[in-house]
Amino acid sequence: MYSCKQASELTCKAQDQTLSLKEQISLRMHLMMCKMCRRYAEQINFISRATQRLSEGDKNVLLSEESRERITNKIKQSCAEKN
Repeated sequence: MYSCKQASELTCKAQDQTLSLKEQISLRMHLMMCKMCRRYAEQINFISRATQRLSEGDKNVLLSEESRERITNKIKQSCAEKN
């Protein structure tokens, strides 16, 4: 089973690319047992969906272009630091 560090790295990796079957299974097993990593994965997924909506120009979200860029860059930086 993966460590919490490995699980968080895979959570970030999954945002950009498809995980191998082994990685998917191992990550799911870890998330089933680790509440903190599960919460981290939920937060990363929420932020990813939110930034996706922002980049698509969702009219229900009122952020400046500068704010959108800053948030997106921080997320990418955070995930890059995990790797």
